[in-house]
Amino acid sequence: HVYTSAVGLFQEAAKKEPDNPLYTYHLGLAYVKTGQASLARQQLDRLTKIKPNSTEAEDLRRNIAEASKGQG
Repeated sequence: HVYTSAVGLFQEAAKKEPDNPLYTYHLGLAYVKTGQASLARQQLDRLTKIKPNSTEAEDLRRNIAEASKGQG
């Protein structure tokens, strides 16, 4: 599955550059797509610390909310 391999790639990238908002955003998105909402929320928390009020943070927040609705 493409998102599963994406998680691994973005984990590596985020480990190398933990303050890179783009890596954090994409890792969070990959977690959403693989059904790991709690891990996605952790990335959202990091992203809002790195880059508050960013479009990436808003988009990730929206994706997490939509995914959570589907599971409820």
